[in-house]
Amino acid sequence: MGEAIRGEHLPELTGLRGVAASLVWLYHTWTEAGSPPWAPVGIPLGWVASAGWVGVDVFFVLSGFVMQWAWGDSAAWRRGTATWRDFATRRVLRILPAYYVQFAVLIALAWAVGFGPALRWGDLIAHAALVHQFFPGFSQSFNPVWWTLPLELQFYLVFPLLTLVAPRVGWRALVATAIGSSLLWRTAGLLAPSLIGATELQRFVAMNQLPGRIDQFVLGMAVAHLCRGNRGEGGRRAVLFAGGGAAGGLLIAMALAPARGAFGPWVDVPATVLLGLLCAATVWGAVRAGAVAKVLAARIPRFLGDISYSLYLWHVIVLWALVSVNARHHFAGPTVLATLVGAPLVLAASFCSWRWIEIPGMALRRRLPWTARRAGCGPGHDGRSAGFAPEHRRP
Repeated sequence: MGEAIRGEHLPELTGLRGVAASLVWLYHTWTEAGSPPWAPVGIPLGWVASAGWVGVDVFFVLSGFVMQWAWGDSAAWRRGTATWRDFATRRVLRILPAYYVQFAVLIALAWAVGFGPALRWGDLIAHAALVHQFFPGFSQSFNPVWWTLPLELQFYLVFPLLTLVAPRVGWRALVATAIGSSLLWRTAGLLAPSLIGATELQRFVAMNQLPGRIDQFVLGMAVAHLCRGNRGEGGRRAVLFAGGGAAGGLLIAMALAPARGAFGPWVDVPATVLLGLLCAATVWGAVRAGAVAKVLAARIPRFLGDISYSLYLWHVIVLWALVSVNARHHFAGPTVLATLVGAPLVLAASFCSWRWIEIPGMALRRRLPWTARRAGCGPGHDGRSAGFAPEHRRP
């Protein structure tokens, strides 16, 4: 195994990733059901569901954590037994196979039965090159969750630079710079003459380029660096950080829509940075608090974490397909359709994608000449420690 990252993995982060994916799934289930109040026995579950999109912020922080934990601080990386080519290969094989298979399926469905957007060459090329997030007209045409994938890949491109800069300028300076860059980018996006009077989607695309989200990735990296060698030693403070960060993030996400109505899109500028800080606190608490880690490492959260990337990719498509079929045959009401009918189908599609696309895709690296010679070297030798991956290992 050479300089491979050894030792115990971090199942609590697998579980946290499953929770984050489930929150995004819950949010889209709620919207496809018609945004109902969902208030059994007086509990406003609809409010919680309306905040489920915050799972994306958790994903970004977790991505930064995983990259720093598995690569930036690893002995294999520092000593040169894991190379930039290893890094790029793992990232590509982790993200792209499941994405391109789904892309091919959606193209086939659009061509054969008219499901999805009209096929346009510009749209197809932008998605094939994973640059669709630069174009508001293409950003969410095939699958509304795909906007995050170009950001992930862009972060992978700048991550090596960040690992070189962090030891030289210090983590505090790097985090402060990243937060300042995000605030500046988002403010400039609202003041840009080309975006005055722009649609909500156009503003969303402009503000959610990498400079507007870099703070969340860097916060995740900083948390990983802080947690090195201190897992499960945070005591009550770590429990408070995990619980307070999660609760605070949900409360801010629930309040954001009413706040936009009162104050306009300006509230998004500080809110995104604050959500990144709260998600970072949650991740830190999850790793440092043994009690929280045990809950997140339970079987169900870990299963959801294992399939989290495919769950993220497929849940909207399955829900859309059900709505399309139901519009013709009217076999269920919107809430029953999205929950009782939709949930098992979403889980089945996600499991199949994970089992027969993700896992074989990650295994391909063993057949490549520059990685076959180094099998077992570098982070995540089991093929599961990257991007949206479920496993994270410590040296």
